[in-house]
This record gives sequence, structure tokens and C-alpha cells, in this order.
Amino acid sequence: MNRPNQQLRSELQDIAQMGEEAAHVIWQVVKTLPEDQIEALMQAIGLVHECVDKAHDLANRVKAGGVVAV
Repeated sequence: MNRPNQQLRSELQDIAQMGEEAAHVIWQVVKTLPEDQIEALMQAIGLVHECVDKAHDLANRVKAGGVVAV
């Protein structure tokens, strides 16, 4: 991989890691809430995980040469 692609992949992996950390923080809050207040935050966790999955997928595509930094 060339340097720009390595940097892009690294940044995507960093974004995914931050998303995982954010989901963990939200989950810690969710565990303290009454049952009737949990749904919205669980939806937020789901959205964060979708973003994490997309960032991981893009990082893998960069590594495989399917996405190229310009």
C-alpha cells in the first residue's frame, strides 16, 4: 500500500475505534436507566455500530486496493 492509502486506512481504523468507545460509553449510561428510557439510546448504539462497521469495511477495501486515496 502506498503512503496515502496507509494513512487513509489508519484514519478509518481510528474512526471505528472512536465509535466503539462511544458505543461503550452510551451502553454504560443505558445500564443505569429505567426500562422505559432505554429505547432511544439503544437506537443510538445501533447507529454507532453501523458507522463502525462501515469504517471497518472501508479500511479493508483500502487494504485490498478497492478504495484508493487521491
